Amino acid sequence: MNVGVQEFRNVSLSKLCDAFTTVFVDQLSDGSIRIFPCRVITQTKSQRQLIEVIESDLLGTVLVLDGELQLASSDEDVYHLAITNAVALNTRKWAKGCRALVLGGGDGCAARELLNHGHIEKCVIVDFDQYVLNLFRSQSLGQIFRTLQTFHDTRVEVVCSDATSFLERNSAKWHAVIVDLPDYYVVNRRKFGELLSLVRRRLTSGGVLALQAGPSRTIQPWLYDVLQGCRLVIIATHTIRLLSFGEDWTIVVAQLQVN
Repeated sequence: MNVGVQEFRNVSLSKLCDAFTTVFVDQLSDGSIRIFPCRVITQTKSQRQLIEVIESDLLGTVLVLDGELQLASSDEDVYHLAITNAVALNTRKWAKGCRALVLGGGDGCAARELLNHGHIEKCVIVDFDQYVLNLFRSQSLGQIFRTLQTFHDTRVEVVCSDATSFLERNSAKWHAVIVDLPDYYVVNRRKFGELLSLVRRRLTSGGVLALQAGPSRTIQPWLYDVLQGCRLVIIATHTIRLLSFGEDWTIVVAQLQVN
């Protein structure tokens, strides 16, 4: 089954004319399929991935990467509030001195929510695709997703790099790390373990990690073992309903054990 943005023949009109409709085809974690009529706003192939921005009457403006839905303007705030609030609440002890790192947050939405908390002194956004970063800095998407001000905030630094390389190259310590990377990280034990091992070394003692663990029905049992092996103690889990994804999504919050 092909997923992503594609042309679909309108069978009911096909006898009258060659009528085609652009649709977004999405496959959920249980194998079921959703099809949304859409309008393509932009479509380009960067050095990293196929990037598409579409509009849907149901989901609003949607970012699609390599055929996979990433976020939709209709409910992205639900997701980003959930992944940032737990981090912000558990780092208030570093009053006005908290350093936060967002891995994979090229849309700027997680940083946008973090900066609403006054104790966040520094926020570094790391994303491996410069084109995505530029999209959300643009006037059009920046206004829709309210990220224009985020990218111009003096507390924000943007780095174009993959997460692993960034963590390997930079020895800075962080009070908070948000892992907002694609699902292939949280379904691959080796890749996930390597990443969390690097995150652990960059967290301050008592520092907080929040990560998207994917669809709630498909969470890998070993995910919790990997966190424990990295001395990251789970302090909260949040299950949220996302209309744009068509299913529940889980966010895990963990804290580095104090020495």
